Amino acid sequence: MSIIEEIAAAPRTFFRETAKPLVRRYKREDISQYTRYERNIANAITGFRIVFGLVVSIALYVAYDSSWRGFWFFMTGIVMMSDGVDGAIARGLGTVSTLGKALDPIADKLLLLGLSVSLSFNFTQEFGYLPNWFFVSMMGTLFFELSVLISGAQVGKRAQELSIDPIGSNAYGKIKFGIQCLAMILGWSIPNRAVACAIATGLLFLAMPFSLLSNRGYRRELRRLQKI
Repeated sequence: MSIIEEIAAAPRTFFRETAKPLVRRYKREDISQYTRYERNIANAITGFRIVFGLVVSIALYVAYDSSWRGFWFFMTGIVMMSDGVDGAIARGLGTVSTLGKALDPIADKLLLLGLSVSLSFNFTQEFGYLPNWFFVSMMGTLFFELSVLISGAQVGKRAQELSIDPIGSNAYGKIKFGIQCLAMILGWSIPNRAVACAIATGLLFLAMPFSLLSNRGYRRELRRLQKI
């Protein structure tokens, strides 16, 4: 296992341990015995991420100077952490689905987009303008994320045609998302807004090479599947 894979595997181990109590509660050897609720536990968590990703993005901006700020920071952390829990539950229960594979990256992208946009409004309010480099980093991140989303969707579609399980995010994708989450957390939490802007911008740029590598992994997998 490479260093990159070892780094990416650490959070997966944490999420697997976090999901263990629920997996033990509902795990059955014959997956056909699952109720509709049990089959969709992981998808329900992903749906939670989609809805609350947008909620916390708006709430952080609205409540930035209020006593509710700490609560919404906590909720943002919960939404970010739930990214790995839904996948761990699906794998543990054996309920990995094409729908779940499709919704998971969408939830990530919406959370990142929402937090980036609301943070840009915050910086604009603080400085009286939107810093150019933050805008460039945000637009670059959006471009690369769309590329990864499209490539992942193409892999998922081809895998469905072949009736095989579609692959999820590779090691580079996990590291990329972690860096992007860190950028948002520090961008919102550092009191000195100039420093917060500089660090968030730098981290978003740092994540871009990992986005390229993640996209390259999807394209390689797509080429492999097209030969089958």
